[in-house]
Amino acid sequence: MPKRKCQFSDRLSSKYKLFKDGRTKYEAECLICPAGTYISVANKGSQDLEIHLQSQKHKRNAQRCSAITDISSFFSQLSESALLINAAEAALAFHTVSHHSLYRSMDCTPKLNAEIYCDSDIAKNMSCVRTKTEAIINKILGPHSVDVTIQCLKEISCFGITTDGSNHLSLKMFPILIQFFDYKAGGIQSRVIELKTIPNETSDAISSYISDTLRHLDIADKCVAFAGDNTNTNMGGFKRAESNSVFTKLKKCVNKNVVGIDCPAHILHNTIQHGADSLGVDLECIVIKLYNYFSIYTVRTEQLKEYCEFVDTDYKQLLSHTHTRWLSLFPAIYRILEMYEALQSYFLSLPSPPKILKDFFSARMSKAYLWHLHSLMSVFYDNIKEIQKERNSIIDIINILENVSCLLENRLESSFISLKTKEVLASAREEGFGSEVDCFMEEAVSLYRECYGYLKKWSVSFIDFYCFRWMDLKEKVLMKDVETCIKFLSKRGVKIDDKKCSDQLSHLNTFLEENSTDLENRSCNDKWVKYFGSSKHECHSELLKMAEYFFSLPGHNANVERVFSFISSQWTNDRNTLNVDSVKGLLLVKYNYKHLSCSEFYKYIVSQQGILAEISSSLNYG
Repeated sequence: MPKRKCQFSDRLSSKYKLFKDGRTKYEAECLICPAGTYISVANKGSQDLEIHLQSQKHKRNAQRCSAITDISSFFSQLSESALLINAAEAALAFHTVSHHSLYRSMDCTPKLNAEIYCDSDIAKNMSCVRTKTEAIINKILGPHSVDVTIQCLKEISCFGITTDGSNHLSLKMFPILIQFFDYKAGGIQSRVIELKTIPNETSDAISSYISDTLRHLDIADKCVAFAGDNTNTNMGGFKRAESNSVFTKLKKCVNKNVVGIDCPAHILHNTIQHGADSLGVDLECIVIKLYNYFSIYTVRTEQLKEYCEFVDTDYKQLLSHTHTRWLSLFPAIYRILEMYEALQSYFLSLPSPPKILKDFFSARMSKAYLWHLHSLMSVFYDNIKEIQKERNSIIDIINILENVSCLLENRLESSFISLKTKEVLASAREEGFGSEVDCFMEEAVSLYRECYGYLKKWSVSFIDFYCFRWMDLKEKVLMKDVETCIKFLSKRGVKIDDKKCSDQLSHLNTFLEENSTDLENRSCNDKWVKYFGSSKHECHSELLKMAEYFFSLPGHNANVERVFSFISSQWTNDRNTLNVDSVKGLLLVKYNYKHLSCSEFYKYIVSQQGILAEISSSLNYG
């Protein structure tokens, strides 16, 4: 394997003030020697710069330069008070982003602070108005968060990647998130490394964007997994048969050993959606139609309130549902059930209501359909919420999917009907609607059958990861279980020394036995963090390789959805002049520093003198 080239990094730039960025990231330009004097740092890094500094040519140029200006000015250090002022400005910029404040508020905040804290030299000398605040975010703190992430990856063997597209007006934005395992920082870590717009959603455009980003950051060789939603563009279907997918192209242009992971939250969402299509009533359509009928009409809402009062029901605003949201259908259906009698009376009393709503509330079995789907939705609602936890491992996901599959199988075998639904059915039989009840029962069982079959089909993609089950550390680890895992990793280019691993397993099992009470209620991630933190590297080197691979596998695509929610909250009508670079800066700071409070961020940034020096540089505000 060829030796990795050294780069002219921020660390070298801050240490060697007489050099600036060269034509490529593998060279630097000397500020003393004539323009165009480039020094390659690809082979020896800082040693190449030292060799140039000691050369006779450079010394002659430095001597000439000293006759014009004092060379010590290149090494001028900011005073302690100046550093504290810059730290305060950086912390205030972070505070603005962290609490979703507008940049224009910073035209006032420093002036106000100077008046309130009139005895503080720091407050008096801060000049962090909106332009400077945005520059600090976009050009310093945001890129710094990516640099810190890339630096961290140098000590970590692998990472996984997730992405998805989101529209903002005519723009199609794609963030790139990476997941890796760093036990020193608390285990599973998720970071944003890029946000760009691309002209279309073809697999060629997406895969090129991802591979170009990874190569630019020089981390492509460590990418071992790709996760996205379950479209054919991303994954090529559950059989992975489509050769034109992003996943297939990443295997060709990034790493042939990349594994693909479907988003389990999307799988569960699509499962219940697929099952609901087998019912005789389109309840999703009813939910959306009801919401739209009342959402912007005050007169209709006031009339409904009167009907709620008449039937002795508390009025509550109807909830919206969209086809792409994972959790919205369950509470929306329940809200309709809470006001069902009022809604039924309202629409049946109208002279010309929407036909679809009139037919729905006229039908005798409508309420039974609502209660039955609500009963099943509760299972999916709880498990999708469980899936979306940020530090879930792939085994946690597999256990959740198997739990849902087991519940569906039990309901199918027993033809389960909830008590609320049975009450409606019993009443319908008494009123002479027995044939409709029988038809409903067939559809109710069909709902379970369709959901169970769909979930089984789409869960196939997770079978390859069953060999990692032992890593949940719920019981003593046996070498025969680990050997299966070693074979899996070997096929994907990760070499594990089985002899060392066998010895380290003994140490791990001793740890599990001694700490069984403390570990009982901990997550899989937390158990491994505690183990690695309490043992020496020679006791866990091979286990750490496996853990870094295992926890780099993204368990879901929910973190990308969180990114989209953040973008929507920032890019509002009040901030419609933001461009993609500004949104990227906001995202990098908000997401990558999410583990820090404002006060913790200040304590962190005040120790970063290189970053604080950049804040003083006028180059960042042009």
